[in-house]
Amino acid sequence: MAALVFIFASLLHHPIASFQQRIPRQLNPRVAQIFYDQMKKSLLSPLCSAFIVPGLGQILNQNFKKGLIILAVVLALFLAGTVKLAFMLKSIMRQPETPSIHALRSLWYLIFPFVITWIYSVIDAFSTGRKLDRAKGEEIR
Repeated sequence: MAALVFIFASLLHHPIASFQQRIPRQLNPRVAQIFYDQMKKSLLSPLCSAFIVPGLGQILNQNFKKGLIILAVVLALFLAGTVKLAFMLKSIMRQPETPSIHALRSLWYLIFPFVITWIYSVIDAFSTGRKLDRAKGEEIR
């Protein structure tokens, strides 16, 4: 416990801590917009689509219709897969035999489009973000 207190106290006197004290506690919208504008969309949008939720990268790239469609497809496939898995687990609890191949195959029919949609979302967000970054770079020049 004493070691944790020592580490925490040394972090408070670290140069990074003094740098963090200069950062305002709450960013005003103008500063947040500057950070958002400087972040490359070819990096931000695929990361959001890959790690947060598919379709978010398209929404960040201002493709609202495509982003909402991808988001709806992923949500529908996720809910359908969850319901199918719940019914499979319920049948396994009633009959502790191995689940039938048909039940497992029908679950794969939901997982495969889910993964394909997710991968498409990341690739599309990257390519659109790269186009937007290039267009933004040409505007600056």
